[in-house]
Amino acid sequence: MRRTLPILPPMVKAYMHHGFATSMLNRDLIRGGWVYNKYMQLSYHKRDDKKKYLDFTDSNYYAEDHIFLDAYYVYPFETVNEKNYLIREIKSLIDRGYYIKGWWKRPQDRKRSEHLIYGYNDMERCLYVEGILCHDRWSLDSLSYGEYIQYVCQDAYHDPAGCIGFHVYKRNPEARGRISAKQLIQEAKEYTECGHECCFDFYGDAIDRMEEAKQIHLQSFSVGYEHKKMAVERMHYLNQRYRSNLPIHEAEAVYRYTRQMYSLAYEYNQSLEPDYASEMKKIYQQAICSQYGVSMLAARVRDATPRTFFWI
Repeated sequence: MRRTLPILPPMVKAYMHHGFATSMLNRDLIRGGWVYNKYMQLSYHKRDDKKKYLDFTDSNYYAEDHIFLDAYYVYPFETVNEKNYLIREIKSLIDRGYYIKGWWKRPQDRKRSEHLIYGYNDMERCLYVEGILCHDRWSLDSLSYGEYIQYVCQDAYHDPAGCIGFHVYKRNPEARGRISAKQLIQEAKEYTECGHECCFDFYGDAIDRMEEAKQIHLQSFSVGYEHKKMAVERMHYLNQRYRSNLPIHEAEAVYRYTRQMYSLAYEYNQSLEPDYASEMKKIYQQAICSQYGVSMLAARVRDATPRTFFWI
């Protein structure tokens, strides 16, 4: 028997718990605009000078509207290998419409990480999983029943409680997410006051580290460009729905520059050559100028059409 649950390409990939949520969403929540209404603001964490990083402000942005029915399952370690007990439990959950989010580490992985199980295939004796699986890139893959048991048992062996646990999520059929004007106004205000500044503050500090030949936090560069990518998608949505005339081309320029900075940061971390800093600074300054243009043009649209609610 083969069974798979619907899975969408994640809208956010920098942090897996955000990506999994967007992969499980009902398409109506995207078409209806809810996801743009709920998308997170950024925070810049810089208490530790060795690890300054960007993150999304709210990792559980879907809880307030009860988008998913969720629970946490725990299984004693000694029951896992008993006649494929855990595999049967996972298959039963999938048959009832539940996605399973668990943690494990494969031999080729550098560290233990999250994965989302969304299906199974008895003929091939495998589970279908989503996560960072191939060449450190987000992808869909399969994992044999035996491999799954091996990997989770390795983790459980180090668990002081001797248990294996995972979160399960199911689409809530009664969830009716819609765009909220009040939320959009608040998001716009927060972004205007501090939203993009924290992003560019991080880039400036990262360039300082590059000049000193120090490692930089690559995941934060991914967060930055994904945030700008979602800004473009939100503006497209609002222009189509409300005819807002928001500055798409200028916002796309900001996204391109932040994407270039991510690629350059990846190359830099492989070599730690300080010469990369000057090129990064050039792109950084172009991104700031483009972001200023976006903010100025968007403010004019907002002032001309006060009933248009948006945030960038």
